[in-house]
Amino acid sequence: MKVPLLDLQAQYQTIRDEVRVAVDRVFESQQFVMGAEVQALEEEIAEYPQAKFAIGCASGSDALLLALMSCGIGPDDEVITTPFSFFATAAAIARLGARVPCSRILTSALSISIHRWSAKRSRRGQRRSCPCISTDNALRWDP
Repeated sequence: MKVPLLDLQAQYQTIRDEVRVAVDRVFESQQFVMGAEVQALEEEIAEYPQAKFAIGCASGSDALLLALMSCGIGPDDEVITTPFSFFATAAAIARLGARVPCSRILTSALSISIHRWSAKRSRRGQRRSCPCISTDNALRWDP
């Protein structure tokens, strides 16, 4: 039995008509970079978590990398993450030269326990750490 890494076809079938209308608007305007459609999408995405801003990226990998870069993550840092995430999470952290320790997850929530994260972070002394970076579970954090 072949099990795909992810099945975008199944998801696309549920939103196909909406996507086609949006894509047609972009083709009609010929604004393939930035433009009104990107601005509208960023505003809609920002509204969902009640954030001031959202930034459209080429991929989830780019979004992870930008988030880490905005925190100044580099070779002297570590970013505690979950092993229960897409591999791009650890790859973005490693790309910046930071350490990638994985935390145990809470099986009931399939995410990191903030208490376990805090304890692990305190043992690292002066090293800066960021909490779980994951495309599946958001954790509000103010560096």
